[in-house]
Amino acid sequence: MEKLSLFLKLFLLSFLVVGVNYAENVSVELTPNNINTKIGDTINLDLVVKNIPNDTKCSGFETTLSYDSNLLNLTDIKLSAVADGASYKDVDISKGAIQLMWSSDEPSGNITIASLSFKALNEATSPPATILLTKTFVSNINGFGYNNITIINSSITINPLNQTVGIITINDFELNKNIDAILSLNGAKIPIKNISGNIYFNNVSIENNPYPTGIFCDEFNYNLSKNQMSFYIIPNSKYENNTMFDFLKIPVIINNSKYDISMDLMVNGKEIKNITVQTKETQENISNFVGLIFYVDDGYNENTNLSLGYSKEIKLKTYNINENLTNFSGYLYINNSLFEVNEYEISKYSTIYDKVNNSNITLNGDYLYFNISLNNGTNGTYSILKFKISPKTNINTTSKLFVGNLSIYSNNTKIELPTKNLTINVIERWANMPPSAKIIMSMHNNKVVNFYALCYDADDSELNYAWDFGDGDYSTNQNPIHTYSNYTDYTVKLTVKDNLNASDEVKIIIPINKYNPLNYSLSESEIIGKDGENKTVFLKLNISNPLSYQVNAYVDFVEYADIGAPRNQYNFKLNPNETKNMIIPINLSKTSTIKWNLAYYPLNKKMDNAELSYYTWSFDKKVKIVSSEKIDVIKYTKNISINSSKVIVNINRQKVPKTIVINKTIDLDYVEKSDIIYYCLISIVGFIAGLVVAKRIGAIF
Repeated sequence: MEKLSLFLKLFLLSFLVVGVNYAENVSVELTPNNINTKIGDTINLDLVVKNIPNDTKCSGFETTLSYDSNLLNLTDIKLSAVADGASYKDVDISKGAIQLMWSSDEPSGNITIASLSFKALNEATSPPATILLTKTFVSNINGFGYNNITIINSSITINPLNQTVGIITINDFELNKNIDAILSLNGAKIPIKNISGNIYFNNVSIENNPYPTGIFCDEFNYNLSKNQMSFYIIPNSKYENNTMFDFLKIPVIINNSKYDISMDLMVNGKEIKNITVQTKETQENISNFVGLIFYVDDGYNENTNLSLGYSKEIKLKTYNINENLTNFSGYLYINNSLFEVNEYEISKYSTIYDKVNNSNITLNGDYLYFNISLNNGTNGTYSILKFKISPKTNINTTSKLFVGNLSIYSNNTKIELPTKNLTINVIERWANMPPSAKIIMSMHNNKVVNFYALCYDADDSELNYAWDFGDGDYSTNQNPIHTYSNYTDYTVKLTVKDNLNASDEVKIIIPINKYNPLNYSLSESEIIGKDGENKTVFLKLNISNPLSYQVNAYVDFVEYADIGAPRNQYNFKLNPNETKNMIIPINLSKTSTIKWNLAYYPLNKKMDNAELSYYTWSFDKKVKIVSSEKIDVIKYTKNISINSSKVIVNINRQKVPKTIVINKTIDLDYVEKSDIIYYCLISIVGFIAGLVVAKRIGAIF
């Protein structure tokens, strides 16, 4: 409690002295600040404080992470070595809160506070999900808060999965040890009424009874045999609308490196064909180590396994460094006869990426040489360089990866740092199963097609994709977007290969047709009023189904918060050639553009090795709010000869009062100049008489 009180006093003092200590360059950042991911993925961010002056340093830090818990789930906060060395630290994952205070060895320069892990729960594309840094304060060694701190938040675009994925995760993987196999669903289509399946084991022993995890079940049944397990689960209604969750834990022992686990999975009686198996190895705790280490697939380990046809990303990182390091040079020894190395570079997500003054990274035989210099230098834990490595051989063998001829400087002072080696075990593959491919596609505004390669590889190999769109264009992206120029049929071909050149090919014919599914109009495109006043217009929709099969139709309003439609979505079924009419009231308080999409999801429309997800069309209509009614001025000119003192003008009665101006022009060609005074007197007398009559009429009424 004494430390907590001291910490709070420190920050209270910083509030009282706002404006005393100006540090325009201090920033608190989430990096990367733009991420594109999909439902179920883990998002890793670094929380960094930059440009702390060397003379005043940092003695206190506080922030709270704010995000939409329906879209993201904060799963872990790992303090960096610098943050973990603080004399007071308080981390609350449930609140996303971090509080730190240093009473000695206060850091300066660029400080990595923590690594953050989020799970993407639901789709968030427009607008994306955001992670905000709120209640953020940084103070110096005198207890004064740095003022005018720049805050850089992170924006997360979460894309939907193409299809439900079943995942088998083997936690803390080690041979001949009790470990857990966790079964989970990712991107499940809701509601989930039941989950069933069969799991097949090879060189794996089931050591104890399996049990549900992550969900509550209304019913759970299973049956075990020597190499197989079958199960049936009915989740509690509280969980049936979750898109991703763990549902089963199986205690196992992996008896041999040539093990195999596979699964047949059904959700709501429908087969899930996308099944992945992944391992998570036990990681050694090196929190007290100061030096250079290797990270493999974003985790520290001194040993890693690799097989032909697979690759892993390896990073050389500093760990727990107090000095500001400015220069790195040396080489990595990587056995060229056993391994292929590519994509060697400085990671753009590394703390040093924007500080590099000069870099030279080259591969020559067994040696990956590096020479990197930085502006100002950086301390803490960060990546120096990264590369991908893959085996060239399919035999059981072992090789060490190590750092040689290492030279590190802090400005002009040479620093001696120890390094840890990495042992790579090449595991022989007993077989290679070819991948299987399926095309998923969606059509946008008739000519734009989103293609998705939904591929499964039993060996979990890295896959290469080759698309032929049938119009002379090609792509090697997994999920390309292509725009066709003409309305006709095209033959589309997808070829997918694993790293051992086993392949699968899918060929389909897709029609590109000019469909006009919607006629629409507005009751008014201009409304008389003022900004801030609610006005209502009526959007009239005439929706038809030009397709040859029944569809689920959706009308979705975009930027729904800016308009006052009763609902943001309307849903109904349409048979072929059927038409539905809708009138939707829209409330507006300012000039706006009403935007909406019409989407058709085919019912029972399937093709071999291909699936059409949906058609969609985009529409918009602008409505103006004008400040006042326009005045129509009708000009009518008539030349008349005045030969008497009396002129009668007849005007038709109007429902809405109009402004009427009568100009009387006297042509002197028809009037004697001596009579002008006479006509003027007559006009004045007539005007006075009119006033008298009007007054009497008013008195009568």
